[in-house]
Amino acid sequence: MQKLPGIFGSRCGQRVRMWQVGVMLAVLGGVVSGVLAALFLGLLERVNHLFQLNPILVVGLPIAGCFGYVIIGRYGLGIGAGTSLILQVFHGRRETIPFRMAPMVLWGTLLSHLFGGSVGREGTAVQMSVGAMVGGARWMGIGTEWNRTLVACGIAGGFGAVFGTPWAGAIYAVEMPVFGVIQWRYVPFCIISSQVGNWVCMACGVEHSEYPMIASVDYTSIVLWCKIGAAGCVFGCCARFFISLTRGIGRILIRSGLSGITQVLAISCAVALLGTIGGMQGYLGLGVESLNPALPSLLGSFSQGGVSGWSWLWKLVFTALTLAAGFRGGEVTPLFFVGAAIGNSTAYLLGCPVDYLAALGMAAVFFGACHSPIAGCMMGIELFGIELAAPLFLVCLISDRVCSGISLYPDQLYKSDVQLEPPLN
Repeated sequence: MQKLPGIFGSRCGQRVRMWQVGVMLAVLGGVVSGVLAALFLGLLERVNHLFQLNPILVVGLPIAGCFGYVIIGRYGLGIGAGTSLILQVFHGRRETIPFRMAPMVLWGTLLSHLFGGSVGREGTAVQMSVGAMVGGARWMGIGTEWNRTLVACGIAGGFGAVFGTPWAGAIYAVEMPVFGVIQWRYVPFCIISSQVGNWVCMACGVEHSEYPMIASVDYTSIVLWCKIGAAGCVFGCCARFFISLTRGIGRILIRSGLSGITQVLAISCAVALLGTIGGMQGYLGLGVESLNPALPSLLGSFSQGGVSGWSWLWKLVFTALTLAAGFRGGEVTPLFFVGAAIGNSTAYLLGCPVDYLAALGMAAVFFGACHSPIAGCMMGIELFGIELAAPLFLVCLISDRVCSGISLYPDQLYKSDVQLEPPLN
């Protein structure tokens, strides 16, 4: 009986110490993510503004692509895998991430956007945060046993800060790494990291894009739910097509026998050529909004006539080609554009409000492609309101099921393929 208090106290003390370290890393991760996201978004705004004022810069995309290829090949060994590298560390297939990943992915993304590459920003924010945290942890002497916590907090903080959606960032970080399995152990840490990251980012003066209010609809109509289900299938097929296209381009390049820099040059020239065709400028760059209202954009997808019936396809092709050329930045924001644009087009076919299906498509295409339907639902709620919760979850779930067997990130694993860590004890 006398030993019980000592044993109990020892176990409780160990558990408290581990939770203290976890919370400390989560707060630190949030601060790091928020500061890096604010720096990145501030520079990105200036770069995008410069490109929109000087769209002729797209002719320099091949030179930028070759320059980036040489620099990454010489100084960025081990970071080219991007998000896949992060997942490899989470699953224990790699021990660390080079600290240089943070600055290199930053300048690489800014270079991509300066010359009109159709890439996003989530990949950069997440990779910067995780690279700084994991690389910094090794410098501070923190062991590899904390890798999963560091990676999860970096993903949550980076995603939540760059989009201003902290709850979606936290859920995305624990839902995305393993198919169909939420990493419950990291939920509290990811919530802290994502919330702190968002607060720090806003405290630095960052203002996120504002999306339109979505008109209410009659949810008692069975016909409406059938239309929403049909739209979910369309969004899932779109996501699956994007994944298949990007992988198909990769296979073609491998079989071509061309050198890496020749591949980059050829694809960059194709994107630059397409971007100079009349009306195609809107599919270059980030694509959230345009200084020219006549050009298609993500925000324009929420209004009638804001995009054409094939805008989703053009943006999808531009993004697949740009990513195949190795440009940094990620695919999230372009897929938001693709999803909103195909939602706009589908609305006319199904007889639904344009802004309504654009909002559903914006969430369903990307989060279906990366098999994170709960995070997609949460992001839609944060951006468009709680009234869309049920239809958002339905279309994201359907999109996820349509994409079954294929994923945007090849290093996502099934539960049977990964050994999860035990609870803190």
